[in-house]
Amino acid sequence: MAANPFKSMFSRVFGAKATETVVLDERQRGLLVRVVDFIVDNTDPRIRLVAGYQDKLAPAVIRSAQYLGGLIRSLPEPLELSREAWGNELSVNAFFATPDDVPQVLARGTELRAFFDDPRHGGAQEAFALMVMEKSERTVYGTALENGILKSDVAQVNVNFSAHRIVAPAATKEDARIEIGLRGVRRLLDVVLARIAAIQQQAADLAERRAFLGTRLRMLKSAGFGIEPAADHRREIAEIEAQIARDARELQEIKGTPRTMEGYIAQIGEVMLVPEQHLTMSEVRLRVSRLGIKVAADSPEPSHELVLTELRLGELCAIAVPVRCKRSDLPAQRGLLAGAEKYL
Repeated sequence: MAANPFKSMFSRVFGAKATETVVLDERQRGLLVRVVDFIVDNTDPRIRLVAGYQDKLAPAVIRSAQYLGGLIRSLPEPLELSREAWGNELSVNAFFATPDDVPQVLARGTELRAFFDDPRHGGAQEAFALMVMEKSERTVYGTALENGILKSDVAQVNVNFSAHRIVAPAATKEDARIEIGLRGVRRLLDVVLARIAAIQQQAADLAERRAFLGTRLRMLKSAGFGIEPAADHRREIAEIEAQIARDARELQEIKGTPRTMEGYIAQIGEVMLVPEQHLTMSEVRLRVSRLGIKVAADSPEPSHELVLTELRLGELCAIAVPVRCKRSDLPAQRGLLAGAEKYL
């Protein structure tokens, strides 16, 4: 989604609570119109056949923006993401196995590098972004202190973080949060597109069945012109002709009538009026040792508490962490290539 034209409107809506009535100024209302048109262009432009489509879609857009605004406000403060932070910040230490892993993740951040390389950002020396990663737990066996006795081969749970990705970089914390919200809007739009694709697939299936039935109908009507005795296919012919007629009507409904476009608007509303059904954030707390072993709350073993934000997008689940990245911590492109050559 091209975010920049919509930042003003979304920054206003994101700042409002879900129970508040959002009042937009004239410029923001104009931007809302552009946002709705963007959604229409990326679903089906024929939605414009429906009178008042703007008014019908605006509440859904605002509802999603308000909901996403609540999620954004619940995010913790950004963590510094650097090799030095690995030694000083317990959370960063838990997210990465070694200090060398931090610059490697920064180097793989294509969005982050593109942000720093973009002259429009005026040589920014830092960026605020969202780090997304996967959390997994597995059983391992190691030593542990139980009732004052050191035991070996004790079953333990190791907490591991992997597949780190840095997304939605921006020059300020506020802009980064707006970018994150706009990514949420795009996720909801993906759900809408999947639903519309299913409707369009239904049309393709109908057209294919109609072609098959047409061939079958021609075969039945041509029977009796050969040397074999003619069979009575009148009942089957009538059934096929009736099915072809029903399919033709249904296909016409799917293929772009105003009624169909009303259905598309309904699909957008069903998704964007209830964004909590498709995108959620929740807090997860766990205690881990310096080695990433999960520790019970009442255990005397040295540990620290991790407060994580779990992001769910449908079937997808990830840990989301706001971060602050310095340009000076981003490895040079040449250094990155040189490091890769060792594995070739």
